Amino acid sequence: MYFNIPHEDLSEILSRTEDIWQKLKGERVFITGGTGFFGRWVLASIAYANDILGANIQVTVMSRDPESFRHKFPECEQHNIHLHAGDLRHSNFPAGTFPHVIHLATDPGYLPEEQHLQIIDGTINGTRRVLDFASKRAETKNFLYCSSGAIYGPVSGKESISEDFKPAPDCTAPESLFGTTKRLTEQLCTQHHKQFGLNVKIARCFSFVGPHLPMGHYAIGNFLQNALKGDKITIEGDGTPIRSYLYMSDLTVWLWHILLLGAPGSPYNVGSDQSYSIKTLAELIRTSTNTNEEVEVKRKENKHAHRSCYVPNITKASNELGLRVWTSLPNALKRHIKWQQNNTETASEQKTSYAPESKKFVVDIDGVIASITEGNDYTQSTPLAENIRHINRLYAQGNYIVLFTARGSETGIDWTELTQQQMDSWGVQYHELHLGKPSATYYIDDKMLPPEALEYIN
Repeated sequence: MYFNIPHEDLSEILSRTEDIWQKLKGERVFITGGTGFFGRWVLASIAYANDILGANIQVTVMSRDPESFRHKFPECEQHNIHLHAGDLRHSNFPAGTFPHVIHLATDPGYLPEEQHLQIIDGTINGTRRVLDFASKRAETKNFLYCSSGAIYGPVSGKESISEDFKPAPDCTAPESLFGTTKRLTEQLCTQHHKQFGLNVKIARCFSFVGPHLPMGHYAIGNFLQNALKGDKITIEGDGTPIRSYLYMSDLTVWLWHILLLGAPGSPYNVGSDQSYSIKTLAELIRTSTNTNEEVEVKRKENKHAHRSCYVPNITKASNELGLRVWTSLPNALKRHIKWQQNNTETASEQKTSYAPESKKFVVDIDGVIASITEGNDYTQSTPLAENIRHINRLYAQGNYIVLFTARGSETGIDWTELTQQQMDSWGVQYHELHLGKPSATYYIDDKMLPPEALEYIN
């Protein structure tokens, strides 16, 4: 097993990167963000090349929670993949030289506002420290930085975005956090290339689909999550924005080629140029999962408005590096859905991991997350939005959230399905849900905190 990635995908990657593995044979590679969505695919491709081709690539991955990742994927060590505990912002880097560095680590832009300053600090200072390590100590020959198409800002009225497109995110808008920090880190890369001669390659990554996709944050994850549960796919907007999605095996091939063969200091758009409207995407997912529920579109289309576009022009990567979109979106969805239905990971594991310094919070549902209802009729429960916001903040900080409820403990009624639906529809972020808490007039515990304390927990 290679990090729970299908063998079919790994075989395709290998067939399209044979020249790459020859260049990497016996080399040392340092990777940040190796335990995330992109990272698992990169590590799986290395493990597969080491096993099938005898590439003997030595990999060191910096992780804030190596034990958790090692427990989940014990194949690390047997494939020359070593985990180094640390935080990019302040920890020591591993000893020795690393001819190749891949910087995948990033904080997602969908985290709550309370985390935004931390995201800026982690993204910018973390990237600066990795660049300093590569240029001043590790004797790095090739450095790959995974940036984002978000650096272009909101785009409308265009069919696709090329690397020379100049508009940018509004730096005074909080929602521009991710794109703005990525622009600044690209500038850090440029300066290290100019001042220290570091061969920095920049991959401006757009949107992707495939095994280990984080569910529940972006359109494609939301749609897949709903469809795989047999629920209705709901589009909050009018369904007209244009998007594209590159399958993860294709992405992995792209990243290896850009690292080894890309032009230093020159960004490459990375993604699919096969565009679909959000409405068409939802319909594709509905039919691919045989969901009977019709797609619901909440807003009417404004015929006079320009449509939002987030689709890369990939001419540069195609012409210079011979890269292609080998996997169509319908085929990509078919592969992802098959994996999702068969894989053994829980949905909570796909949402996030949590750091070793995190805390575990066991949270009662009724009276904390949901309103108290007369006669314990939980169908009438309403969300307590402020408390949910604080629970989601604790979740986003890397803490482990367990929901525990006495629903049905006296009546014997099974409220599991309703409770899960409520938690999902209310946007509650959690790792485990347990029904079976004993009903009581009072609970006495030495670690008990009242709901009012949620606001002050850090």
